[in-house]
Amino acid sequence: MDEDECARLLRTDKEQLIPGLQKELESALARADYVMTNDLTVLQAFVLSLMASRSQDQNRRAWTLLGLAVRIAQALSLHIPEPPFPMRPFEREMRRRLWHAIGFLDIETAMDRASEPIMQASWFESHPLANVNDTDIEFDMNHPVPDSDAFTDMTFTLIILKAQSVARSLSFSDFTEPAVKSMTLRQQLVLDFKHTASRLLHTASPDRIPFHWMAHQVAQCTAAALQLISLRPLQRTTSFVPPRVRADSLLSLATTVLQRSHNLVADPRSRPWRWIEHLFVPWHGLAVAIAELCVCDDPALMHRYWPPVEAAFARLGGLVADTRRGLLWKPIEKIMARAQARRAQLLSGGFPAPLPTGLDGGASSSAETATVSLAPSDGISPWLSVWDAMESGDAGLGDAGEASWTNYEDFIGDLYESIDYSLMSTWSGAVG
Repeated sequence: MDEDECARLLRTDKEQLIPGLQKELESALARADYVMTNDLTVLQAFVLSLMASRSQDQNRRAWTLLGLAVRIAQALSLHIPEPPFPMRPFEREMRRRLWHAIGFLDIETAMDRASEPIMQASWFESHPLANVNDTDIEFDMNHPVPDSDAFTDMTFTLIILKAQSVARSLSFSDFTEPAVKSMTLRQQLVLDFKHTASRLLHTASPDRIPFHWMAHQVAQCTAAALQLISLRPLQRTTSFVPPRVRADSLLSLATTVLQRSHNLVADPRSRPWRWIEHLFVPWHGLAVAIAELCVCDDPALMHRYWPPVEAAFARLGGLVADTRRGLLWKPIEKIMARAQARRAQLLSGGFPAPLPTGLDGGASSSAETATVSLAPSDGISPWLSVWDAMESGDAGLGDAGEASWTNYEDFIGDLYESIDYSLMSTWSGAVG
């Protein structure tokens, strides 16, 4: 519900309504003693409150309280695939759904702040969920929950959970578990996501059903975002050697992620799920695109890609964690200033001859390798792909590629060194 709908339907201002509702929610959870609860329903309510909080504000509340949800879940043995007490199939499925929901929040809140997740991927592999409609499971059923090959109420969730599993392996360092550093294996993880999404979507009807269309769009945009993460990790990884990517392929992919993310939430078909804009903020794609623009030496490419990147920069500042005053945005502003200077220099004509890249192919190569066709049975339109524009071997990145990677590494370094500017007034008061 946006501001206009809130005013029309509830006759009140949304910004004034939300704080009051949040206080009521916190009071209800406190009355239920959610910290010490043994009631699965209370934990469900707490996790839903964290998801709602994350979609309504960009502070660190959900990120901080996620650890509490993990501990409560472990106290209820949600992390144990087969706990040492009897339960019905319905309860087992609900427990697994809740455990995966907590895992989803873990990876999303970590990515919000480029921090490490709390939970490990292996904690979810032993808790598979069924692809099933809610109407096909009942409280008193005594047989296993049936699994369907069709598009069900759980299909979109299963796609998202597969994505978060892949993101755990691609995004982070060895803090919680060994990271996947081989480029071949990283590429295979993304391909595995595409295969899983294609299988789950093969019976969907995106032309007739808006929710199916939305699931398609999210799957495609997520696959592209995972490709970017495989090439540009979210954490410092000193042993990672980035592959060479021809011409503007990486810039094209990053910009497409930004455009598709915006088009998804702007399309009327996605109106019932507008909250998704707050759950999947493509700040990483923005950072990759800006880093590529910092080394752009072609006025035509700068002219083509600058408008969507600039528009995303203006739009995402209010959506990222802690908005424009937070840990994340200051490094993005810094690298954007470099790109703006590069653009001004390039468009003024005060730029030297194009940098040698050591690679064959011109600016059109990305257009030739931008998509890879899937068989009709895959049930999804062609995926965006940068793999065909990658080159193996030990020839190095080339001057432009090296500069692009250095810019991105500097951005990641700035994330580590950034401070929470919202605390500056607190510190100043304490010192004074």
